[in-house]
Amino acid sequence: MVGRPVARHLDNGLTLEIRRVATDGTRNACSFAASWRIARNLVYKKLITYILSSENGKSLYATDFKCVGEAGGGNWHTAKRPKSTDLPNQKKIKFEKTVSSNSY
Repeated sequence: MVGRPVARHLDNGLTLEIRRVATDGTRNACSFAASWRIARNLVYKKLITYILSSENGKSLYATDFKCVGEAGGGNWHTAKRPKSTDLPNQKKIKFEKTVSSNSY
């Protein structure tokens, strides 16, 4: 699934975020390259995604996504607004791909 970025400060009309990738283990089933081609054809300039720090990101590196550092982590729980979730709280690693002269 690809959509507008969850973080408001990244939602500039030129950026899309890969939000969810799921496969049954079939080789080459999740295609970050296909997501980039579609985003680029729709005139978006940047595609971002996040992985857990426990994941290796090989498929992202293979499609020329660049690691831009650590991001996020934690949860939305506060004393005034209790939330519970089974999602991982650990830090994420952010990857992005942007339009450049060699992207086409």
